[in-house]
Amino acid sequence: MTISLIQAKAARAKILRVPFPQTAVEWADENFYLSGESSAIPSRWETLHFQVAILNAMGNADIPRVDVFKSARVGFTKLMLAALGYFLAKKRRSVAFWQPTDSDRDEFVKTEVDPAIRDVPSWRDAFPDWNKKSKLNTLEIKGHLGATAWFKGGTSAKNFRRISPDVAMLDEIDAFDADIDGEGDAVSLAWKRCEVSAFRKVIIGSSPKEKGSSQIEGAAETADAFMRFHLPCPHCGHEQPLRWKSFKWEKGKPETVGYECKSCEGRFPNSRLTELSKLGVWRDEVRKIETRDGLEWFSDGERIEAPRHVAFHIWSAYSPFTTWREIVKDWIDAQGNPLRLKTFVNTTLGETWEDVTGESLSKEKLNARCEAYDAPLPSERIVLVTAGVDVQGDRFEVTFDGWGPGMECWTLGHEIIPAETDKLEDWQGRLAPVLEQTFEGFGLELVAEAGGIDTGYQTQTAYRFCQLNTSKNWLAFKGVGGDVPLMRPKPMSWKAKRGLDVFNVGVDAGKDAVFSMLSRESGPASTHFPKEGLPPDYFEQVTAEKRRFTLNKKTGQKRFHWHCPEGRRNEAFDCKVYSLAALEWLRIQRRVDLDERYASRDEEQISGWDEVF
Repeated sequence: MTISLIQAKAARAKILRVPFPQTAVEWADENFYLSGESSAIPSRWETLHFQVAILNAMGNADIPRVDVFKSARVGFTKLMLAALGYFLAKKRRSVAFWQPTDSDRDEFVKTEVDPAIRDVPSWRDAFPDWNKKSKLNTLEIKGHLGATAWFKGGTSAKNFRRISPDVAMLDEIDAFDADIDGEGDAVSLAWKRCEVSAFRKVIIGSSPKEKGSSQIEGAAETADAFMRFHLPCPHCGHEQPLRWKSFKWEKGKPETVGYECKSCEGRFPNSRLTELSKLGVWRDEVRKIETRDGLEWFSDGERIEAPRHVAFHIWSAYSPFTTWREIVKDWIDAQGNPLRLKTFVNTTLGETWEDVTGESLSKEKLNARCEAYDAPLPSERIVLVTAGVDVQGDRFEVTFDGWGPGMECWTLGHEIIPAETDKLEDWQGRLAPVLEQTFEGFGLELVAEAGGIDTGYQTQTAYRFCQLNTSKNWLAFKGVGGDVPLMRPKPMSWKAKRGLDVFNVGVDAGKDAVFSMLSRESGPASTHFPKEGLPPDYFEQVTAEKRRFTLNKKTGQKRFHWHCPEGRRNEAFDCKVYSLAALEWLRIQRRVDLDERYASRDEEQISGWDEVF
């Protein structure tokens, strides 16, 4: 009787000791590994303090939808990969993982997934065909014990068919079309594929792009809770999310940066970030919802059920993969360059970009800013000249710009050259002499170091002209609309193979930048105009186009683009874009730095004075 009672108690104790299900963070900290193919230092994974709630929310079955609104350098790709391993190796859940394109998918599987399976024993054990040639071990499918992983590109609706995952994961959602092949957005299509699962879940993340067209912004706005990571002030204890406007530093000294508390105005340095992050809490200040670990959720101190749809916002200031000093330096470097500033806002701050400059810009305001130039080269601050060429059937139009430190720009002139532009001899005999002219002033003599030539009209003749003048940096540009950077580092490959570098120029990005510069009256990235030497309708042309927000009916993608009303001329605006693109080409291909060149000129002058005196 006594023995039976003891045995019964032991059995009961054994039942009571059944462990709580392992969380995603616990699994990752125990099993996950950072592989050498995609990590600077191969090592065991350790979930960072700000990552804990995000990763646990990804693995939390009570939260069907997780959105991560993020910057770069916060380890998001690794978080997604750790969650993927957790679902497949631990939970035996089938997962479909979408990247924006098939090539993105291929790179992700080769550099992230395959190395992770190799280096994580528990994941490898759950994948019987690992390291084998098998139809269940390809770039598109990985057959696991009791589960399947599909890897897809998001450009085609067919990639959202004939699969039934438990979990759908989508990376960089802002790079997907808003309407894929007319069948809906990627998140809705992915969610539909999971509808038969008892463990239905969707996880998406992205760095944002344009305000109003960003898909991750739109997704986060519909969440039941929009969470930001709050840190306590070490001086007064006030908990607050890190905001860019509260970072303070001495002018020109990024190393002095500190965070200023919103409550007591005390400052603390980057060196205290790790210590304070241990005390951090994720909080939706509007809905009064908070969590520390993504598992237990509270409102006004009372425990509540986890929200069904959670969005997290996280940006570089919380990350140990960069420093506040580097962030400030990036900010300083971006000043005066609208393109770099947009990149900083999107990828460092993790915020959408909203261009609010120059909406009231008019030809009258620009004309009123015209200055008397005392010489063809009107300022000693000008360190180089570029040209932009627009080609029409009966003429060339050429704008010359002088550039100084901080991308300060002086419009040196705009010339209209009558020509038969289908004849190479007119290119050589009429356009070339104009591009070769010298600008003098302040003891300087400068010629255009690069000229951007639009090859969209009279294309073959334009190509031949650029081939004959490669040494002069007269560059063949092809304008491309849409979400394309102003200048890519590499030319179009098929043209390069034929002995000519042709560069795609993002005209919408270029017009954004030019319009921003036209709006500034002085200082970095401002534009000066001469009182004489411009055509009578010059300012009508540079203000002819308007920035519009449109919905592409084919793709459903919302975006901003530039539109020229019918009957309006805009050649001067286009010339400005190609001149700016020529400057960007010099920066990328020739490593030209305007600030360094100006500083170097000053040093040469000082050295010369030393010799004289």
